Amino acid sequence: MSVAGWGEIVAFMVVLVAVAIPLGGYMARVYSGQQVLLSRVLGPVERLTYTLLRVDPGREMDWKAWARNIILFSLAGWVLLFLILRTQSIHPLSSYGGVPFRSAPWDVTFNTVSSFITNTNWQYYGGETTMTYVSQMAGLAVQNFLSAAVGIVVAIALIRGIVGRSGKSLGNFWADLVRTVLYVLAPIAVIGALILISQGVIQNFNHYLTATGPTGIHQTIAQGPVASQEVIKNLGTNGGGFFNTNAAHPYENPNGLTNFIEMLLVLMIPAALVFTYG
Repeated sequence: MSVAGWGEIVAFMVVLVAVAIPLGGYMARVYSGQQVLLSRVLGPVERLTYTLLRVDPGREMDWKAWARNIILFSLAGWVLLFLILRTQSIHPLSSYGGVPFRSAPWDVTFNTVSSFITNTNWQYYGGETTMTYVSQMAGLAVQNFLSAAVGIVVAIALIRGIVGRSGKSLGNFWADLVRTVLYVLAPIAVIGALILISQGVIQNFNHYLTATGPTGIHQTIAQGPVASQEVIKNLGTNGGGFFNTNAAHPYENPNGLTNFIEMLLVLMIPAALVFTYG
């Protein structure tokens, strides 16, 4: 490996640790219910969400209540995502360049939904040729947020169980889930998406483009709201990229800087959780 290659690895590790330490402390304050920098802006949204869900964030759950709620939440998410992916022919924006999108076979849909709900996000489909914009945004991107949030709150519940030496007080599943989305995932995703857009990652609702190359071969160039999904895909350590080739596609990852940022997004929360536990 070249000197430049080793230098990039060292720089990446330095940046990762520099980000993980303050992020871990921030997450500890979020999950302990303390005020953070975003509380003034997001506090009303958080309280409104609890009201709509009819949740008392101060009500502690034991492991049985916690497990029951996570199973019910995941089951509801499974049903909703399955319906979204099975009704693609009636979605708005379901025809790009005159070619209508149809739903994948039921078994492919079943596999996709199950993997996204469990945060494994196995991509057994070509995103740009299989999924409509609605499926990508309202289905897969939403589950990239929610399944990642579930994974994080499971880690937080484990930490509470270890600290408390029991499974009788693991916090409130719904409060942790809401706080994860509002205070951790969403702010990083917004900032990250804006950075990626500035570097050339596309974010639009355009029809697919057609072109004929110098060899005379006709090709279709996919478009779509890519940047917003790319960030949460990496941040939640998920699969399910907008394109079949994932971050090997130049519309998802156009240059060295975006590659560095996307690798950082993959590791920053797992690294930060170590400091959150501390």
